[in-house]
Amino acid sequence: MQNKLLLFLLLLSFALFFAYQNFLSKRIYETSVELIVKNTSDESSSFNGALNFFGGLPSSGQNDIHIISSYIKSYNMLKHISHKADLEMHYKDYEFDIFRRLPSNASKEAYFDRYLRFVHTKIDSESNILKLIVRAYTPQMAFDVSDIIVSECEAFINKISEDIANDQVEFVAKELRLAEERLKEVRQNLLEFQDSQKLINPELTTEAAVGMIVGLEEQLIHLKAEGIRLRSFIKEGSPEIVSNNQRVLSLEKQLMHEKSRLTGSGTDKLNRSLALFNDLQLEAEFALESYKAGFSSLEKARLDASRKLKHLVKISSTGLPEDPAYPRVLYNLLTASLVLLLIYGVIRLVIATIQDHRL
Repeated sequence: MQNKLLLFLLLLSFALFFAYQNFLSKRIYETSVELIVKNTSDESSSFNGALNFFGGLPSSGQNDIHIISSYIKSYNMLKHISHKADLEMHYKDYEFDIFRRLPSNASKEAYFDRYLRFVHTKIDSESNILKLIVRAYTPQMAFDVSDIIVSECEAFINKISEDIANDQVEFVAKELRLAEERLKEVRQNLLEFQDSQKLINPELTTEAAVGMIVGLEEQLIHLKAEGIRLRSFIKEGSPEIVSNNQRVLSLEKQLMHEKSRLTGSGTDKLNRSLALFNDLQLEAEFALESYKAGFSSLEKARLDASRKLKHLVKISSTGLPEDPAYPRVLYNLLTASLVLLLIYGVIRLVIATIQDHRL
């Protein structure tokens, strides 16, 4: 009697499980997409691009694909999906399967947990290809969710790469603006110095002053020699000697004035002006070289930024599913049969052991 009751209970359990699997259980449809992150620089050569595409060469997408995987499994992604598709109501759709549906009063944590159970990612470490697997209760929802995820991931990776590139270019551009302002400031200082000294180029003016001093010294030497010659045959008070002496005194005063103007201690002296002018000119040249270097760096940064731009490439997609992937009815029934037979055997063994001890 016990054996018949036990067998009846096991058969009843199997029948209920069979009915649930075939008539009550929601069908789950699955779609998959294979994705890879590509750099613009990876496409500089079709040969290298092909190798990178199939993992032959290392790519910067190794880290990016893990970031994309984490983003797919984030709550932010679920919020983006919820704005475009009524996924929460899809999970709460009752029908007859009370085991698979999401309760109507489910929390956002339970909703997110259901999302993680229905959306999976797998990464091939060799090729850096990410396989996105999306499951849903209808073929169209599975396809729509996978399409939304791919679109959001593409926008996400584009925004990240553009932000990094823009930050790099903006930093170099800021340095270039500072160099340009510095160049304008130094040039303005140089112009103000020239206006205050009333000199276009103190170096040329100094050279002219030195040339004048040399010329005056030569004239003075000739006049003194002429005076010596005149004194050799003319008396000291003669008009020729007096005239020669006056010319010598005049040249000596002019020579002293020119030397004082060149090397005196005042702020308007040519040697001081020349030193200040050279300092300002050197500073202006340095500012100009800094500006040129900054301009070259900006062009290089823009070129590097364009090469570092990334985009998401869809390699393959199963598209709109036609047959449900779950539940695997035959597999589940076979598993249930084995489990029930195992339970039946264990219970029979326990009953037989108890009966043996009673005897």
